[in-house]
Amino acid sequence: MMPTLIVYLGCVALYPAMVLSSASINWLDSIAMIITIGAVWYEFIADEQMKIFSKVSGDSKKVMDVGLWAACRHPNYFAEVSFWWGLLFFALAADPSWWWTIAGPIVMVILFLFISIPLIEKKQLAKRPDYADYKRRVSMFIPWFPKE
Repeated sequence: MMPTLIVYLGCVALYPAMVLSSASINWLDSIAMIITIGAVWYEFIADEQMKIFSKVSGDSKKVMDVGLWAACRHPNYFAEVSFWWGLLFFALAADPSWWWTIAGPIVMVILFLFISIPLIEKKQLAKRPDYADYKRRVSMFIPWFPKE
């Protein structure tokens, strides 16, 4: 029930973008397109890198810490959340009075930062001995330069 409600909140921003939007594209539409297309591309790259790593590594205890995974422990989740922020910009481009649909992306951030990521990290720490070092060196959510 709860994940469905969260996705619904994220999708509310689609209403003004699809129903109230004018035919012309404005600068907020451009930002929305950059964010959403960038997020889809970023998530695809992260997923492909993980798929290749899993095939090549052959060691289920090894930590993926190359490519996008060197800058962020959860690049696919960062991309997922970014996508929902992009939808908000489409809503704002269509009708700024729909600013309150920011609730959707905020709930997505809360879901990933306080539920999904902690659960996954707990499993990773139990399964992979090197994960604690990876966790110390690499940003959890926002891609950033790794600590040495």
